[in-house]
Amino acid sequence: MAPRDGETLSEAEPTHRQPAQNWTALPPHELVNLVRRSPGTAGPARTARLLIALSRPRTCTPSLTIYALGYGIVAGEVHWQFWLGAFLMLTTGMLANLYNVHTDLDEDSVNMPGRLGLVGEIGWRRYRTTLAIWSAAVALSSIPLGPGPLGIFLLVLAGSHQYSYRPLRLKAKPVAGLLGFALAGYGPLIFGYTVACTATGQADPPPNPDTLLWLLALITLWLVAKGLVKNVPDYDGDKRTGLRTSATVFPTRRAAALAAGTATVGVHLAAPLFTFLAHGNEGAGSLRWLLLVPAVPFAVLQAIRMTRAVGTHANSVLKQDMWFTFLFIALVLALSAPAAITAPALAATALLMVAVDALRVDSRENNLTRTTTG
Repeated sequence: MAPRDGETLSEAEPTHRQPAQNWTALPPHELVNLVRRSPGTAGPARTARLLIALSRPRTCTPSLTIYALGYGIVAGEVHWQFWLGAFLMLTTGMLANLYNVHTDLDEDSVNMPGRLGLVGEIGWRRYRTTLAIWSAAVALSSIPLGPGPLGIFLLVLAGSHQYSYRPLRLKAKPVAGLLGFALAGYGPLIFGYTVACTATGQADPPPNPDTLLWLLALITLWLVAKGLVKNVPDYDGDKRTGLRTSATVFPTRRAAALAAGTATVGVHLAAPLFTFLAHGNEGAGSLRWLLLVPAVPFAVLQAIRMTRAVGTHANSVLKQDMWFTFLFIALVLALSAPAAITAPALAATALLMVAVDALRVDSRENNLTRTTTG
């Protein structure tokens, strides 16, 4: 029996089998089975809200800023291609989160059971159909950018898909999973660079290749460190289901958090050097990259907080860390790209983060879950 609108999954079961209760208290395996059998109960408006929550656009904002960084290496002004590319990067990041939800029901039934209820409201088949349509739509939307950007974008989209899905399922491999997660950084950087080359007609020879390569190294290492941190809150569920991640290869959750924190601090310590090398031809002006040094103590603070965080508090730390992430990349962008690129990119990114927080559309929060009141 399917749940009706406003009813919990457990309430939809026959009363002799499952009395009315908070369905998140169900055993993980039973919860997964209920979600996979659910035809969906939410109307169009509720479905749209749930999809946005599950896609977690707030986590996609670093990709927008990094995309603008790649674009700003080449272009000195905003063209229409910039906005189309930014839209594609945002929606691809959201799709990557939706892919991950689709493949990770078993892990989420332990780590975030409330998220499974949102999928159950949408309906398992409807959810899969939505992913297919959304993926096709963004692929077709990239065609006006031209063959170069189109090719890069399709590779980024495919990598986002294979991070969660088989045959590659990169996230289930500790090293490959980190590199796959870092695609959220080096993918937008290269894509933005390619879009700008096409928009400005500077594709041959490629402009500022040294700047691109050094920033590419920095962004990749920075996202690898972020990937180490991101896997820590899911340690218990991933360990229980046998998923090998950069966190579960450690014997304890605390050890995984210490490793993630150490990597994060190390990358922030090295950031001024990488950016100096990226802009070394600017002479004394390259000293402005020392402005990145104050980010180090904040990285240390975040590393300590993540090491001490347990359970849902770890997700709260990750949420707060998004603002630190935004400010760090915003500073790299502001020091690297012209103001004509920096200003609209940062304004759009900050507005998106504020809007998501105000509307409280995040699947890691409990406010979206409908539960029985008795």
